[in-house]
Amino acid sequence: MFIQILLLFVFLLPGVALAETQSGSIGVEGRISSDPPKIGATIVSPSSGRVFTEIPIVVTGSCPKNTTVKLFKNNVFSGSANCVNGSYSITIDLFSGQNDLVARVYDSLDQAGPDSNTVTITFNDDRSSLFGPRVTLTSNYAKRGASPGEKIIFPIILSGGTGPYAFSVDWGDGKAPDLLTQEFPGVVSLEHLCESPGVYNVIVKAVDKNGAASISRESHHCGTISSYI
Repeated sequence: MFIQILLLFVFLLPGVALAETQSGSIGVEGRISSDPPKIGATIVSPSSGRVFTEIPIVVTGSCPKNTTVKLFKNNVFSGSANCVNGSYSITIDLFSGQNDLVARVYDSLDQAGPDSNTVTITFNDDRSSLFGPRVTLTSNYAKRGASPGEKIIFPIILSGGTGPYAFSVDWGDGKAPDLLTQEFPGVVSLEHLCESPGVYNVIVKAVDKNGAASISRESHHCGTISSYI
């Protein structure tokens, strides 16, 4: 008797990916190694020195083709998007006070290219003096993947604000957003059935009991099994 074990989320050696065949067995898919991207992204908007009083904001810029852009604020991952026609757009929230924004491109092997220009902006958060730290969503993952017919599990870190929290999760595949509640801050495991192969942008929104909101934008891959940090 043979026992087959399928791991949906694995860390892959460079150049190797796993794929599930129609028979349910596991195949090995090779990727040709290549140099990491030599051209980085640029942040065009917003410009340094801007002061914001409302969030979320939209960050746009240029990027080399066939890359994924990950955006960081104060060295904390804030969201990602695929480079489309040489540009990207990522919706993010901000920390109270100064935020240093940096965009970084990654290729299909998750190799990083050069950092973008650093854009320094400020968020004047009037609510923090009334209700304390604003609700924040972060994640250790820019992408998660699963095989068709399997569930994608996406851990999101919820902090700040005051519970209970209301979540809206748009998985980008045309289905109605998932709605859920969370009583306390911590790790929230979001789950979604992977049906049609493709790469989808995920938009996660959370609102605490005082109406303070946070937004996080990630992506998920339905098809070849993959996991990116």
